Amino acid sequence: LDARQRDYAEKSEAAAKSLLGIINDILDFSKIEAGKLELHCEPFAVERLWRDLATLYAANLRGKRLELLFDIDRAIPRVLIGDALRLQQVLINLGGNAIKFTHQGSVTLRVRLLALEPGADGAPRARLQFAVIDTGIGITPQQRQRLFSAFAQAESGITRQYGGTGLGLVISQRLVRLMGGELTLDSTPGVGSTFAFEITLPVAQTVPAELQPRAVLPDLQGLRCLVVDDHPEARAVVAGALRTLGWACDTAADAETALARLRAGQRYDVAFIDWTLPGMDGLALVRAWREWESAHAAPLPGGGRAVLIMVSASGRDVLGDAGTEVQRLLDGYLVKPVTASMLFD
Repeated sequence: LDARQRDYAEKSEAAAKSLLGIINDILDFSKIEAGKLELHCEPFAVERLWRDLATLYAANLRGKRLELLFDIDRAIPRVLIGDALRLQQVLINLGGNAIKFTHQGSVTLRVRLLALEPGADGAPRARLQFAVIDTGIGITPQQRQRLFSAFAQAESGITRQYGGTGLGLVISQRLVRLMGGELTLDSTPGVGSTFAFEITLPVAQTVPAELQPRAVLPDLQGLRCLVVDDHPEARAVVAGALRTLGWACDTAADAETALARLRAGQRYDVAFIDWTLPGMDGLALVRAWREWESAHAAPLPGGGRAVLIMVSASGRDVLGDAGTEVQRLLDGYLVKPVTASMLFD
């Protein structure tokens, strides 16, 4: 397609998706009002849920320069029993709203295992706390009173500026209640908002073969890692995820600090490098790292060079724009938000 044709096609697609979203919201709300909305519970892999959410959150950015972060408790059992589709629907709505109303800063999905205790049947049950935290426009106490009302948003101008039906939070609240929780809000205008809820889900005792964990390869044990990211929370979340895998991890806030560690004799098996760094950016750091390796570094144990993974809030298309030279220097590319499982892969 030429530029004008592509513009028409993209606008048609966006309008169709918007209309579909409105129709789905109204249908769900109609089911709720009629008392016909039910949960369908079955075993699901929590890691698959995080990966799907990561893809959907990143797609909602639409060019915004936000940090998308997943701060997931690694103690959460791998397979739980619940309605994964409806849980995903709630988290998509909360995350989509957070991205929509945040113009700078970050949006974080934080999930914590509060307790693991036996249920009435003796089988273990996981008490989980979900929170979607943003640094967006915030909500005043007066606006909160209307927030969970059908077809209402915080104020009338929001519908015109941001779109939407005003049904998403109503549906999310009802779904959370069906799961045995309550959706809560903590917000400060101009600072940000946190939507949170707690639910209890049974732990699957019989795990389907396709959800069984993979064996850890011997050469992926005890790795030495470096995380280079100027955003302190992003740095801490990725480093924490790497440490839960049993790997040693250092951090650096900029390229100069990372290079100083190399020049001081530090050796790393793998480095996760943010694309947009202050001063020398991630691409320049990758070039400098490879040049230093060629001039000074002996091969790592087992031979070869450090594995350099670029991490970015932008889609994979920017890597194609960077040219074949950069792609040759890199060993991989990840789009934020990333999970421990994605880092491991």
